[in-house]
Amino acid sequence: MFSLGDCYLKLNEKSNARNAFLAASAMKYDKNIQEEAYFQYCKLTYEMGNNTEALSAIQKFKSTYPNSKFTTEADEILAQVFLSTNNYDDALTLIEGMKDKTPKIQEAYQKWPIIER
Repeated sequence: MFSLGDCYLKLNEKSNARNAFLAASAMKYDKNIQEEAYFQYCKLTYEMGNNTEALSAIQKFKSTYPNSKFTTEADEILAQVFLSTNNYDDALTLIEGMKDKTPKIQEAYQKWPIIER
């Protein structure tokens, strides 16, 4: 299913890729593939514009895989979701809790309106 998702991505069929990654994330044969598949599902959910589902999926990803190699990228996506939904309080909490702020995080932070910090 993971390979199928990758093939769908190469064909720019994001919806099918997203479904294949979700199915792969439910299979417990290989924990690394399961983790990456769920991250790809989260990423595609965000890219397809479903902010509510992306928010829920990324939060689940972060709690399920707290030490993931995808944590930084998940935080970047989460910051973008907060930006698009005007959820500034949670965004500030996320950013202030990060040790290393990537250029994408810093860029997103600059886009937020000036609020009491």
